[in-house]
Amino acid sequence: MKGYLKGLVAIGLMVGIGYIGFRAFSQETDQFYSLTYGTIDHTIEATGYIIRNEAVLATESEGLVRYLVAEGQKVRKNESVAHIVKDASYAAEENPVDFEEAARGLQVDLEKINYEINYLHTKIINDLSRGSYQAVYQLKEALNLALNKRQRYNEILQTQSGPQVHETSNEEITELKSPGSGVITYYFDGYEDVFRITDLFRIDFEKLLAQEIDVTNRSTQFARVGDLIYKVVDSNAFSLLAVVPREAMDYMKIGATANLEFEYESIPGRIVDIYYQEGYLGVLFDTDQIISDFQKIRQVKVKLQLSNFKGLKIENSSLVKRDGQYGVYVMSLKDKPVWVRVRILGYDEEYAIVARDSFVTDEGDGGVKVSTVSLHDEVLRHGSKYSE
Repeated sequence: MKGYLKGLVAIGLMVGIGYIGFRAFSQETDQFYSLTYGTIDHTIEATGYIIRNEAVLATESEGLVRYLVAEGQKVRKNESVAHIVKDASYAAEENPVDFEEAARGLQVDLEKINYEINYLHTKIINDLSRGSYQAVYQLKEALNLALNKRQRYNEILQTQSGPQVHETSNEEITELKSPGSGVITYYFDGYEDVFRITDLFRIDFEKLLAQEIDVTNRSTQFARVGDLIYKVVDSNAFSLLAVVPREAMDYMKIGATANLEFEYESIPGRIVDIYYQEGYLGVLFDTDQIISDFQKIRQVKVKLQLSNFKGLKIENSSLVKRDGQYGVYVMSLKDKPVWVRVRILGYDEEYAIVARDSFVTDEGDGGVKVSTVSLHDEVLRHGSKYSE
C-alpha cells in the first residue's frame, strides 16, 4: 500500500513538473500573453472642406471699385468695405468666368433617393418571404439611411438666400457696407451655395473628392451690376467636413473629440454629424478655434487624430473572425484554447483595444449582453492556428 501511495505521489509530482514546464515553455516561446490595460491613438488622413458662416455681397451699381478693407481684416457691422465710383471712361468687362460651374452636379438627386427607398423596401419584403433575415437587417440599415437623407432634403428651405446687397449710394459714389461683424475676404470658389450646413448631406462625396477646388481672388478695378464684390465671414469659428472611407465608421461617433492637424497648425474639434454614403462618410466637426487664412481656404488635407481608445490591449495577430464576429483564443483553466468574442474599440497597425468583461451588441438582435475577455486573461498569439 505504501508503495502504491508513493507511486501516486511520484505521478503527481511528474504531472506538476510537466505542467510547470509546459507553462514555462509556452511563455518562453511567447505562445500567449496576459491582458493588461492600454490606450491607442488613431490617426486618419482625410480630405477636408472648410464650412463657414459667410455672407456673399454683390452690388447693384457699376463703376470703379475702391477697396477700403484689406483681405483678412476684421470689420464691424455697417462698416464701409468698398466704394464704387461711376466713371464713364471705363467700359464693363467681358462676362466673367462662371466660378460656380464646377460645383454643379455634386448634389444627390431627390428622384434617385426615392428610387433607392422604393427598391430597398421591395427587396426587404422579398427577403423576408425567403427567410433571409441577415440580409434584411443590412437592407433595413440602408433604408434608414436613405429615409434620413430624404427627410433632410425635404427640410431644406425652398427659397434659399442668394448674394446680399448692402449698400447706399448717391449720384457718383456707392458705399458698400458690411452686413455684420466678421472677416472680409475677396476670394471665391463657386461652392458657396454647396457647403452650407443644411445642404451637406446632398453632396455626392465620390464626385466631390474627384474635384480640385480652385479659390480665386475676385477683386477688380471695375464692377458691373450683380458682380460679387466680397464676403463677410464669421471670425469666431468654422466647421470642417472630413470625407473618409466608410471603413473608418468604427472610429466615428457623434460627440467624440479629435485633434484636427493641418499642415502648419492643429486645433481641437468635436464630431457633430455624420453623413453616410455607400463608399464614404462625411464627418462634420465643430471647433471654436480658427486656422490661418481660413476665410479663403476651402479644400484642405487634414489628419484626424482621434481621442485615446482605452480598454484591454490585444495584439492584432490574436484576432480571429468567426461567423462575421471578431474574437480571440483564451487559455482555459484546463489549458485548452477557447474562442471568446470581443468588441473592438479602436486599433492601429499592431494592437487593438477591446471592451472588458462584457458588452451589449448593437446588431439589431435586441441588445444581447455578451461575456468577453477580462483583465489578466491569457490570450494566444497567432490565433488563426488554433481551434477548440
